[in-house]
Amino acid sequence: MASIQQFQKREIILEMGTQQKWFYLLKQGVACSYSLQSDGSEITDCIMAEPGMPVMPSPEFDIPSPTYIEALTDCTLVLLKISDVQNKAQYNPGLAALINRYLSRAWHDHYKTESALRLLPARDRYKWFLEEYPGVIDRVPHSRISSFLGMSPITLSRVRAGI
Repeated sequence: MASIQQFQKREIILEMGTQQKWFYLLKQGVACSYSLQSDGSEITDCIMAEPGMPVMPSPEFDIPSPTYIEALTDCTLVLLKISDVQNKAQYNPGLAALINRYLSRAWHDHYKTESALRLLPARDRYKWFLEEYPGVIDRVPHSRISSFLGMSPITLSRVRAGI
C-alpha cells in the first residue's frame, strides 16, 4: 500500500487549502508546517525531523489542509493513501488501533511542544530545541527555527551568541 517519494529542499509537500489524500511519514530529512499571517509573514508551527514521524497538517483528514507542509532539506517520505488505509482499518481492528495510537502519540507530542514553547523564556526554548532536535540547527534556515521558537531572528542570534 505504501510508496516512497522524494521531495527537494524548499519543495512544498502539501499546499494550504488542499484536501489531504495521503498519510506522509518521514523516512529521511526535515520538514515543517507553516501558515501565513495577514501581512504575508510565515509562522512555523511544527518541525518534523524524526524518522517515522507523521508529516501531517491536521489529524482531521476530511478538511482542507490548514497549513503548508514544506521540505526544509531534501526529504524522503513514505506515502499511504488515506482512503486505502481507512478502508483496510475498517475491517482490521488491530490496524485501526495501531493507527489511532500512532496519530494520538504524534498529536500529543505536538501539543506538548506547543505548551513548552509558550511557557519557556527564549534562552530555555533554544536549549529545549537543541535537545529535542539534535543537529537540526545546522541543517535548516534559522528563520524557520526562530519562527518555530516564537522569537525574531535577531533574538535567536543573540540567544545563540550567549550560550
